[in-house]
Amino acid sequence: MEEATLELCRKCIEERLPCGSSENWTTRDFDELSLRIQEKTGRTISATTLKRLWGRAAYANRPSRYTLDTLAEFLNYESWHAFATETGHIAPHSERRRRNPTPRFPRGRLPATIRLLILTIIVLLGIASIALFRSSTAPDSASSIVQFTSSQLARGLPNTVVFKYDVSGVDADSFFIQQSWDRARAVAVSPDGHTATFIYYYPGYFNAKLVADHTLLRETPVHVTTDGWLALLERDPIPIYLQSAVDTSGGFMAVSKDRIPVDDQSGHRLLDFYYVQDFGPVSTTNFKLETALRSIADAARYPCRRAEVLVGGERGVLLVPVAMSGCVSALDVRLGDVILKGATNDLSALGADLSDWQQVRLDVTDGNVTIQVGENPPLSAQFHQDAGRIVGLRLQFEEAGEVDFVVLSDSDGGIVYNESF
Repeated sequence: MEEATLELCRKCIEERLPCGSSENWTTRDFDELSLRIQEKTGRTISATTLKRLWGRAAYANRPSRYTLDTLAEFLNYESWHAFATETGHIAPHSERRRRNPTPRFPRGRLPATIRLLILTIIVLLGIASIALFRSSTAPDSASSIVQFTSSQLARGLPNTVVFKYDVSGVDADSFFIQQSWDRARAVAVSPDGHTATFIYYYPGYFNAKLVADHTLLRETPVHVTTDGWLALLERDPIPIYLQSAVDTSGGFMAVSKDRIPVDDQSGHRLLDFYYVQDFGPVSTTNFKLETALRSIADAARYPCRRAEVLVGGERGVLLVPVAMSGCVSALDVRLGDVILKGATNDLSALGADLSDWQQVRLDVTDGNVTIQVGENPPLSAQFHQDAGRIVGLRLQFEEAGEVDFVVLSDSDGGIVYNESF
């Protein structure tokens, strides 16, 4: 019966997400679900655990009560028992009483011994409720005195970030600092300590989290900026910085294939151009961005010649991919809380011959997005979750690429950033 309930729960969750059938989910989709669960419930279920629940990884044990209750809370139920009951997988209390009738007393006053027993039970339940209320509010009152701040030791990349914390007023078994949205970057810290340091190898805007057991205590922003445009080749955990290989002599920004280290020729290579700075009050819900891109990837190894334009916000991103027209089914557009997958949406407007220069334009007004690639018909969409101020830009290519210009404007058309290299 529990497996049937779990299957129903999975289907209910899939219906609430824009990712389509779980059969096509990628690791990024499970990461996204994990993030949404934490944002809504304040409780953590790792992407690995979610993969196990969806049968995408081995699961030797039954799901814990914590995990089941968290899934139910994400679906707006008080608990797993409430979800099972209200969906008909557990008989409600009224049916149980009918199936197991209790003795009835004749009309009139109950016997004195029964009345005394009921009164005793009421008193004990009252005492238990008070104790439970105090214990349930204790973590909140303790977390109100938690300290959690961050500071950076350098400019540019890599950059060591120093976290100062104080959890002396919190009763928990374990404490973690999670450096970003990626739960794999969570590191245990001592409850008696006050300092922890981490190296950030990638630029960006990160909401670091201080977690006690499975409870989020505090967040602190970490804005790791770049000194102008930074080029790097993605590699985990430490990228290959290519700043000395950037060439702007042709009137555009480029890193040619022959400037990429030979010892990294194997595997799928992603070249990133980052510009991460404070752009002021420009919001992700109202702005205009225009750029021109060209791929110089080896067509034999990278036939799709995929490129991406990413606008980073304080609480989310807008990501627009472009590829050869025959590859649009593999594209995923992410606009704050909305994901448009090429497998289930017509993204033909994002298909173009990237071996030639292609202009990419994003026009966002109150969360209404218009995307146009070259002379293609525009693609329109809407998102509702405000990702905050714009705090960074990233242009990504498979293997190698070139950028002709980048222009960012605010909602009134005022130019905030303009670079023609």
